[in-house]
Amino acid sequence: MNAFSALTAALPRLQISIDILCVILPPAAFMSFTGIGFISAAAKILSLTRKRASFDKCARQLAAFGLVWGWLLLGVCRIWLYLTQNSSAKPAPFSGLTELSWLLLACSVLFISLYYTLWKFLRNLPALHIVLGIASSLTACAALVATLFTERLAATPQSNLNGIHSLGDAVSLIFNLILSEQHISFWNALCCTPLLILAFSGGAGALWLFMRRRYDDFGRDHYNTMIRWCAYWARNAWALLWMLFLIFSLLQIRRSWQGDALAMQDITIQAARLLFWLVPCLLWSFVCRSAVALRHKFTLLAALCTASTFMLPYYLAVTDAGML
Repeated sequence: MNAFSALTAALPRLQISIDILCVILPPAAFMSFTGIGFISAAAKILSLTRKRASFDKCARQLAAFGLVWGWLLLGVCRIWLYLTQNSSAKPAPFSGLTELSWLLLACSVLFISLYYTLWKFLRNLPALHIVLGIASSLTACAALVATLFTERLAATPQSNLNGIHSLGDAVSLIFNLILSEQHISFWNALCCTPLLILAFSGGAGALWLFMRRRYDDFGRDHYNTMIRWCAYWARNAWALLWMLFLIFSLLQIRRSWQGDALAMQDITIQAARLLFWLVPCLLWSFVCRSAVALRHKFTLLAALCTASTFMLPYYLAVTDAGML
């Protein structure tokens, strides 16, 4: 037993904290990359329709973030797949689905790389340039959905996997699992995914613009305006997500009430969760309403960190280990 194993064995809470971070950080990082092509393409469109160079600069900065973050994710995922390829007892189609997720992510990184690299060459072909940015996010969305299906399959008991001999069998099993009424938590998580993508991409994009202040000297007005613009994406997406979460909570309370299993403690827990998930929306709202968004570095960081904690119930819902 090495020193780290001995430390985690002596401090079980440390092991629990590490496990939670391993569940929270990967999907949050993935979603931060997934939607950045959409937001950058939206800024590019606004630079053409409103004739404002600031939006074009913002779009290029966000594309640079997608380029850096995408290649980092791609490398980390490849290393993780290499280290875990012999540690899983799942059938071969499971590995095929995992590799498919990585290939889709690689395509997305390729599109965002072309989107950023060909910025000047495609200046006279703005439609094609915008399509590259959108294609990056679309393929990243496909990679994310494939990853969610893979995680759902990984949570399936081994007894249900004995009849799987091909990738088609694995996909059929996944659909049979998630289409049953008792697996509604997976669909709840899937409904939240588009809003989570926009919220994390907007929040991460705003924080990236703040970090680029020292390297891209476009003036304080540019950064104050564009950081607020990215924060609007994050705030609005999270507000819609919170309303969706409110609907899920009310439906869960209704099901418990109909089954005569509703307790006052359940209502209190649901109310506390709703209030906590409102915090990121409030923090991003402070940035949106501020005339000097550059002063809100820690507000942006706190909003993104608080929003990342939503990934724990999200992951539990995907693996059918809990409800949103």
